[in-house]
Amino acid sequence: MAAPARCSRRLHLRLLLTAALLAATQAGAGVAELPRGTVLIDGAPIEARIADTPAARAQGFQHASEAQIQSEAIYFTWDEPQRPHFHMRNVTAPVVIAWIDPAGVVIGTERMAPGRSGYRPIEPVGAALELAPQAARRLGLSDGIRVERAL
Repeated sequence: MAAPARCSRRLHLRLLLTAALLAATQAGAGVAELPRGTVLIDGAPIEARIADTPAARAQGFQHASEAQIQSEAIYFTWDEPQRPHFHMRNVTAPVVIAWIDPAGVVIGTERMAPGRSGYRPIEPVGAALELAPQAARRLGLSDGIRVERAL
């Protein structure tokens, strides 16, 4: 009777490890699976991942590598203005988030730190743009700048 119990525990452990590996593999590919689009920052085009569904917005930069965070931007949009909550769980490097009002104007930026939570705009927004701090500086991302998705 002891041998089947040992075998059953091993099988259970293997199944758990396989499930964890599969989940980690799928999560790591997340940002790379978001669709691409063009975003205009004061009229200058940049390529960004587009997060316009609940699943895409939930994914964000979670489980992305530092290289992905340095080379990608994510443009989040909502159908109706709102005050979304953002967190940095499972994110490996700092990012800057620009809160964009429904008219397409940046109303605030924040540097978000890995592992932290509680990031939220002070008023309802129609969009947000996440990118590496160096990219935000290079692009001059600050209050009053127009940011919109190119059509």
